[in-house]
Amino acid sequence: MNINSLKRHELVKLVNSLIDLSEDNKKFCESFFDSCEMPDIEVIAKTRKKKVFKLVNNFDRDDFFPDYDFEAVEKTLKSFEKKYVDYPEEVIAMYIYAVEVGQQITLDFGDIDEDYYICLENWFDRALNFTREYGLVEKFQQPLKNRVEAVTGMGWGHYDHLAGEFCSLYPDVELSEVNFWEKDEA
Repeated sequence: MNINSLKRHELVKLVNSLIDLSEDNKKFCESFFDSCEMPDIEVIAKTRKKKVFKLVNNFDRDDFFPDYDFEAVEKTLKSFEKKYVDYPEEVIAMYIYAVEVGQQITLDFGDIDEDYYICLENWFDRALNFTREYGLVEKFQQPLKNRVEAVTGMGWGHYDHLAGEFCSLYPDVELSEVNFWEKDEA
């Protein structure tokens, strides 16, 4: 095995395995990582979430149709993903957050257009792919399920797409059938 051929998440697994092998390995790694300057990913993620929220909500709420800039949101998400690929949990959470904010616009304004939902679906799919790739299936089951159930009955096949993709990763999980348009009435 050539260590240079490993993907980042494989390298992380390797280091974690070495740490688990002995107390000396654990002390060495702790000492090494303490001496490294690590980015404060929580602060960075919070800042990015604010930027995503601002970009998605960049419109006057009195307008009937929001003026959203999904190219700018996409650029922000891709930049975050590329720069912080070593922090897959934060990348997944960022994509889920972007979907949540976009879905809230639909709840506020009603059905929008097909391209709008395609963007949200692509971000949801990326979150699912990262979840699968980095072995975080259990950790993100509930947040992903929440995004699907939040839009039961939403237009342009949005719910159908999310539910289908979700069920492909979580075939044994049941989804709620409550229509999101009727939630306020319940």
